[in-house]
Amino acid sequence: MRFEITRLDPSSQRADLIPLWRDNLYAAASGKAHLLGKRFDWIYRENPDRPATTWVARPAADGDTAVVGCASLYPRSFWFRNEELPVGTGCDFAVAKAFRVFGPALSLQRSLVNNSLNDGFRFLFVRPDRPSIGLFRRVGYRRFRDVERWVKVLRPERYAEDINNSQLVVALSRLAARGLEVLDQAFRAPLVVDLLRTRTEIIDHPDQRFDALWAEASSRYTFAEMRSSSYLRWRYDTIPMQRNRFFCLASRGGDRLLGYIVFSVEGNIVDIEDLFARDTGRSLDCLLVEFIHAMHREGMSAISVVFLDNRAFKAKLKRMFFLKREQMNPLLVFFDPLAPAAMKDGISQSELLMFNGGMDI
Repeated sequence: MRFEITRLDPSSQRADLIPLWRDNLYAAASGKAHLLGKRFDWIYRENPDRPATTWVARPAADGDTAVVGCASLYPRSFWFRNEELPVGTGCDFAVAKAFRVFGPALSLQRSLVNNSLNDGFRFLFVRPDRPSIGLFRRVGYRRFRDVERWVKVLRPERYAEDINNSQLVVALSRLAARGLEVLDQAFRAPLVVDLLRTRTEIIDHPDQRFDALWAEASSRYTFAEMRSSSYLRWRYDTIPMQRNRFFCLASRGGDRLLGYIVFSVEGNIVDIEDLFARDTGRSLDCLLVEFIHAMHREGMSAISVVFLDNRAFKAKLKRMFFLKREQMNPLLVFFDPLAPAAMKDGISQSELLMFNGGMDI
C-alpha cells in the first residue's frame, strides 16, 4: 500500500491529527484524552521557540484523507561550547493499528530526518520504545547514551503495608524509615556552612531569577539544554497533562537562585522531571540534599529520577542512598553526515546532564 507523506499545517489540520492521537497515544483509558485539544494548542501555538514540526501519512487512495500516521520533532535549544544549537526532539510518533504492517512509519521518520536541516536543526534526539529502535537505526540514528531510573525510598513502611500485612514487617520498616532520615541528616553535615547561606521555596511559576541563573552558570557547562524562564514556563508550567512545581534553592536574604528541581507527584511518589544548578559540585549537592529533606517533611514515600547515564551524577545518587531500579530505552541521536566531525565527536563525548523532561514531552 502506498502512502502520501506531507507536512502538517497546524493552522488548518487540527481536526485531522487529534483522532489519531486519541486512538493511539492518549486513549480515553488514560484519563487524558479530553485534554488533546489543549495539547495541540500547547505544542503548535505556544512554544516560545517555534511550533513542533510534524509529518503525517494518509493512504494514497482516492477520497481517503484520514491521517493514519504521524511523527513530530519539537524544537529545543542546546548550549555547546558557548554556541546555541537548535535541536529537534522526537515525540508523538504513532501509526494507526490497521496500517502498522504496511510501512508508513519508516516513511514518516525519513521525512523528518531528510527535512531536519532545512528546518534548522543541527542534530536530533529521540527515545523510542524498544520495538522501534531498529526502525530509527535504519534512518540514521545511533545510540547516544543509556537511560536509567533510580529511586530513593523515604517511607519504606508504606511499601510494606502494600505488600505485607505482617505487623513485624511494618514495624521493622518504620524503624528503617527513621534510620534513613538519620542518614540523610548526616549527609547534610559537611554542607552545613553552605546550607546556612541558603533558603528553599516551592513555587508554581518560573520567574526572571531562572534567566539570571542560566546567564551566570551556562559558561560552566560544555554541553547543556538551554533553560530560559519562558521555555521552562511553557514546558513545565503550562503543559496541559501534568502538574509540575519548582523546588528552588536561593541565597538567604536575597533573590539569587542557585538551583532548582522541577518535580511532579503521583500518589506519594515524587518524580524529578528536570534540574539545574549553578555548578555540578557543591551547589548541586546542596540542591539535592535540601530537596530530599523537603520531601521527607512532605511525607512522600519515594523519589524517582530518570536521567541520561552520567557517571558523576550517579556517584552523587549512590552517596545519597538512591538505588538503580531499571535500565530504560536508550536515547538515540541523529547527526547530519556532513556536520563537522569536531562537533559530532565533542557532543558524543560530553557528559550531558539530562532528565526525563528533556527527553520527551
